[in-house]
Amino acid sequence: INCAALPRELIESELFGYEEGAFTGASRGGRPGKFELASGGTIFLDEIGDMPLDMQAKLLRVLQERRVLRLGGRHYISCDVRIIVATNKNLVQEVERGNFRRDLYYRLNVLSIVIPPLRQRGADLELLVQHLTHKISRQLDREVRSFSPGALEILRSFSWPGNVRQLENMVERAVNIAQNSEVTTEEVMRLFDQQQAPASVAEKPLSIEEVEQLAIERALKTADGNISLAARLLKISRNTLYNKLKKSHINTG
Repeated sequence: INCAALPRELIESELFGYEEGAFTGASRGGRPGKFELASGGTIFLDEIGDMPLDMQAKLLRVLQERRVLRLGGRHYISCDVRIIVATNKNLVQEVERGNFRRDLYYRLNVLSIVIPPLRQRGADLELLVQHLTHKISRQLDREVRSFSPGALEILRSFSWPGNVRQLENMVERAVNIAQNSEVTTEEVMRLFDQQQAPASVAEKPLSIEEVEQLAIERALKTADGNISLAARLLKISRNTLYNKLKKSHINTG
């Protein structure tokens, strides 16, 4: 259940169910809630940090008593449910700000799994790119199967502030523009250039030397300081790049 996606007025009926006549439009005979349906199994509450405070109190009572009361009902219904929750918020900070109940936090935080950001999981990136490429290619009916080694190097060097969703967006864009079955280094570079392009084009024209220096600095940044990769991205030799770095006094550190 995505707690952020459910309208506030429907959360209680979705989670705990309702009896016939509980509100206008209620189904005849009532309807069981997700906790009843999950009894004997597991319920996953995504984006728990966005659950309204009044619903947090009701959820805490269900967790404590292991029973639910349908909306408009008079009799409690026992349910034995394992709870898994997820959030992209820091719940400790949300507790201190008064946005999340302290007692519910300690009731839920029995076993916790912290998923590091994508930039700290370099070994996962290639597997994720492979999975996303296959999935998106099927969806778009494209024949793109992989990214070139150089393209993967560029993806590894990026910090991915938007985590896996940003990576998925990049892969989808790459699959759309790929000319062959393999996404090339140049195609990925073009996507990053478009993403980082300045909003205004009415700027002072750059000299040839300035354009060359910007290209070298961008290649070094993309390659995370790797001279060999930067040279390949610029389509020049290592020696040529070293000479240009010395001439332009560009710091490679």
